[in-house]
Amino acid sequence: MAREVHPDMEPSAYGLMVLLHQQGPMRLTELSSAVGVGKPSLSRQVSMLQTLGLVEKHTDPIDGRAQPISLTESGSARLEGTAAARKAHFRSTWTGWETEDLLTLAKLLHKLNTSVLPPGGDPAIPLPADGREGEAGPGS
Repeated sequence: MAREVHPDMEPSAYGLMVLLHQQGPMRLTELSSAVGVGKPSLSRQVSMLQTLGLVEKHTDPIDGRAQPISLTESGSARLEGTAAARKAHFRSTWTGWETEDLLTLAKLLHKLNTSVLPPGGDPAIPLPADGREGEAGPGS
């Protein structure tokens, strides 16, 4: 997926972009804590993303030493384009599947995702009692 965002992007940087897209601007220490990667390694990934024009650092108006990192407009557009292409691919793959099969798939994927969460972690998208994840269905 990383190469779909930018051909020179490292695969591990894709998750950083997704996190920044979901959470908004974050400091390097916050990113490091969120992904469980040391600051030196993360700093290299952020620098690479900056060079590619996908993220940018800003000066924090309250703490001038802090530099929140956020997606650029280009980074956001590329990430959203990749996500849209993935959704379209999955939707076309699932054409012809019975609704019950799709609901079973969604339940099992949810179970898989929650089984790998750290203790006390919450799933990003809780599954309602009827097993439906919203109007778009699985893969949205």
